Amino acid sequence: MMMDKKERMIKILECLQEKQMLELSDLMDKFAISKDTARRDILNLVEHGYAEKIRGGITLPKIKERIENYEERLIKHSLAKQKIARLATQYMKDNQVIWLDVSTTVQLLAEHVQAPQLLFVTNSLDNALTFSKYNYEVFLLGGFFQKDSHLLKGSVTFSQIDSFHFDIAFLGASGMDEQSLFYSEIDDISFHEMIINNSDITCLLVDHTKFHNQGNFKMSLEGIDYVITDATIPESIRNSLEHKGIKWTIGE
Repeated sequence: MMMDKKERMIKILECLQEKQMLELSDLMDKFAISKDTARRDILNLVEHGYAEKIRGGITLPKIKERIENYEERLIKHSLAKQKIARLATQYMKDNQVIWLDVSTTVQLLAEHVQAPQLLFVTNSLDNALTFSKYNYEVFLLGGFFQKDSHLLKGSVTFSQIDSFHFDIAFLGASGMDEQSLFYSEIDDISFHEMIINNSDITCLLVDHTKFHNQGNFKMSLEGIDYVITDATIPESIRNSLEHKGIKWTIGE
């Protein structure tokens, strides 16, 4: 049976722990994957600090984390996001038009949707493919394709967003504090402000690692109606949400 990406990454790390060094061809042969897939796996491990890139392959980093810790992190990370997604779908009702932000947590909503008649709108190719697998109706916005993030952006995307009215929008963010949401690119700010303005209800889906995690560009919390998370919200942020009239729920 073909293993999924998470299982394969763990197996690669186990092999790396044993052999200290793996070549690209080793990954292709052992896991029956293409050269492009093997390269993406290597890039993923290197970016997360679990391996160091060498000519033609990877080696263990000089300062490395143990493989079992990596596996635990993957499982814990997934469970946290699943808790959020499960709770968030309770806000969906039949015949709604729903915005899906570019977010791994938002993507997991597909596994928990109960309402059968919904239209999902997104600029994320990953969201579109995931939700279409469950036979949901998806409108994928147009624009310039960003190969690294699998999303579409540009003036066409903005103009199409402005043509929609959303019953509910599910947003992600790279971080948040008492006053702001944080994103990695400046265009994300005006884009998300437009989504909020075009939505009756806006739900922010963030796991506990996003609290007090600041980024390069920020926008106010104005327009957010709900914060849905997986663990206790820090008191300072909780007090700010109360002051702004923003409700929050914690998944179990």
